Amino acid sequence: MQSMSLPSTGRPVILRVLALVTTLLVLAAACGANGRSTDSGAETEAATATQAGEAGESGEADPAVVGSGAEGHPATTPDSAADPVAEGSVAPTSSAPSTTTGPPAEEDPPLPVRCRGIDLPLQPREITFVLQGRLFAVDFGGTLRCLADVRIDKEIVPVSNLRWSPQSDAALLDQGRVITMGGGGRSGGDASYDGADFSVPSGTALIWAEEGRIALASTTREGFQILAGPVPADTAPEEEFVVEGVVYHPDGLHLLVWGRDGATGRSRLLVTAENGTAPALLMESDSAVISDVVVTPDGATVLYVLSADDGRELRALDLEAATLVDESGDEPVRSLPPVRPEDTTLLYEGVRPLGRVVPEPDGPRVLFAEGSCEAGSEVLLVDLEEGGYEIAAAPGVSGVPIGFLTHGSVVIEGFGETCGSPGPLLGVDVDSGDVETVMPRVEVASMRVMRSQPRFNLLDVEMTPAGYGPSPDTPSG
Repeated sequence: MQSMSLPSTGRPVILRVLALVTTLLVLAAACGANGRSTDSGAETEAATATQAGEAGESGEADPAVVGSGAEGHPATTPDSAADPVAEGSVAPTSSAPSTTTGPPAEEDPPLPVRCRGIDLPLQPREITFVLQGRLFAVDFGGTLRCLADVRIDKEIVPVSNLRWSPQSDAALLDQGRVITMGGGGRSGGDASYDGADFSVPSGTALIWAEEGRIALASTTREGFQILAGPVPADTAPEEEFVVEGVVYHPDGLHLLVWGRDGATGRSRLLVTAENGTAPALLMESDSAVISDVVVTPDGATVLYVLSADDGRELRALDLEAATLVDESGDEPVRSLPPVRPEDTTLLYEGVRPLGRVVPEPDGPRVLFAEGSCEAGSEVLLVDLEEGGYEIAAAPGVSGVPIGFLTHGSVVIEGFGETCGSPGPLLGVDVDSGDVETVMPRVEVASMRVMRSQPRFNLLDVEMTPAGYGPSPDTPSG
């Protein structure tokens, strides 16, 4: 295994290749790729300013610190510059005690203290991670920069969750804490926020399952609300649908909601309007449990885990192929009938837990993890177009997938010495098997990706009403 020190004058093989790829992508983006209408002059000015700032980052404390943070807890303040986190220190964890605390490891790179805030990424994709109470980014050229100070009242708090909004202008941390541009955002709340994610496409709200219902919260204001759907609050318990998870469809107008039918106990996957009303049945299972639902960025495929007593499966439902088109009338009518899990595509089956499903942003490959931190977890890769058997992304590495750098290069977060302690962040060339150490240890990592418009949407698609809550013709109020 080859290790790299950031910033470094000798770039690893993966990052050297990515630097060329990224340059081409950035040039395309500057010319209006993906339908963006950003002023090219403003982009050039912003890029020049950022590059000039990064050239001065050497890891030395700078009193002119600018950043973004949760409301009431600025992410970066002049005080935080005067009281920098010691290089090489490790934030305490909330679970098993870590054996990695104490003096920094020799291979730890110097971390920049000056945090420049969350601005729109200049790269189509970049690796981000949290360490020592700060949020960092690594671009494809290997440059390390600090985005924001994520301490609370100068105290390093454990961070185990990191997700980016669709526009990459807000980051979600633990307990619903959000960091936005310009120093806004929200502090953590008292809700569960398990599996919370951003609304699509604006990212101005958080959505998640809270005590069997759909919960919604602003990314800038405190508190949250429970949506009325997919069942009214006054429905009898035996008629309720118990929500276990919810995600946005990339079209931004529909939710995919999974859970249990209160009357039958069956596991169901529903499609609802953005406010949770007008639920339609997409999938139903008599005995197995549907979970870990993810929609590919193009909007065409639903990936999900199916769990039963005798094992677990990763399956795919091709929404585009399943949508029927009737052209017998004056206008074509699109319809999507409900399906059974056994009628969807089996991608992988095993006996250990499956999860952390991560689709490629602009390709057919999918990463997922099999196993657990305690017993070991293998990162696997499947191809939706080529099919065939799964590929071990990094044989011998126990961890979880973070995302794709290119079609053949992925990022994996390895487990630490104990579950909950910082672990290595690795770049893997799947085709060659080369493994590079991006960072010797991180608390949590995530890919920051520019999302494009989905190719397939659920607009004007007729579906079978699920029988919960208001009818499709009933105003939601």
